[in-house]
Amino acid sequence: MNSTLFEKYRVAYYYAKADELGRKNMQPAYDALEELENCKDEIYRYKVKFIQENSDSPVALYVAGTLAITKYGRGEINKVLALLSEPLRNSPKGKALEKRLNSIPVYVGDQYLDIDMLDKEGNTVNLSDVINPGQYTLLEIWASWCGPCRGDIPHLKDAYSAYHAKGFDIVSVSIDANKEQWKKALEQEQMAWLQVCDKGEGFDGFIVKKYGISGVPSSFLIDPQGKIILTNARGGWLDTKLIELFEK
Repeated sequence: MNSTLFEKYRVAYYYAKADELGRKNMQPAYDALEELENCKDEIYRYKVKFIQENSDSPVALYVAGTLAITKYGRGEINKVLALLSEPLRNSPKGKALEKRLNSIPVYVGDQYLDIDMLDKEGNTVNLSDVINPGQYTLLEIWASWCGPCRGDIPHLKDAYSAYHAKGFDIVSVSIDANKEQWKKALEQEQMAWLQVCDKGEGFDGFIVKKYGISGVPSSFLIDPQGKIILTNARGGWLDTKLIELFEK
């Protein structure tokens, strides 16, 4: 069901984006996205209900391990684990699940994680030095060799142009191992916002491990108080959040 709804959203979103005169009506894509997210929420609630009703069952422990929990905040960990029976929660597998959930680096509602990066001249830059309090900031992690990352750049330019003056900023962090290829991509793409690079190399880099990402592009939207309010902040997810923040 989720895959069908995602395909419905994807077709509507990129059909609208592909209009040669600019954006067509994006509402069908946003409606499909809302339907997809509502479905995910319903599945989450159904799983939580199953855990509650089968608190002694090892299957409940398995289901708890499949929850897409990070969207709902770190406080959800104890709420879910509390639904399990005490023997199950205190079992080796229960303890392992608790440890795994608590070790996930980023939940919605967490403060962003500071990290050292490199600017184009090779100087060290702290993320905390470039995220401005009082603004919403998109932390975008990408690579010059990543096709979807490059394909997202026109969308990021649209978002930056529409909302930067209203308090929206972007910090793009490349995970390129080849820094010259990164700089070449910057010349080609001409992005107006801050560009920095991870000190490590590719998926062995520091930001990948610190933020627990498994692929690029990966994006996190940070609020004026430094809290992460959206993960997977791409495409329609980013659009609808920016509309909520700046147009309603």
